[in-house]
Amino acid sequence: MLVGVYGASVAPSKLSQCITEAEERCEILLNKLDPDLSSNCRKRCEEATKEGGNKSGHAFGTWNIPPVIADEESYRSRILKDEALCDAD
Repeated sequence: MLVGVYGASVAPSKLSQCITEAEERCEILLNKLDPDLSSNCRKRCEEATKEGGNKSGHAFGTWNIPPVIADEESYRSRILKDEALCDAD
């Protein structure tokens, strides 16, 4: 959707901006919670992040935004062709 609205070159930065804003809103809400509940929530987020394999960075994890697939039809065609070649081997 973001690619359709902003184009392939701007969409990744817009996605990053949306994620950052959501994390900031979450932080504001966490700060409004009872301190014990907020602490438990943060600890659980950190545990979940570690369970996912990331041991450093923000408590909510870090984001890796892949490159945009600007021409999805061509991409799918290439992937299907590559899979067919692998199946033939």
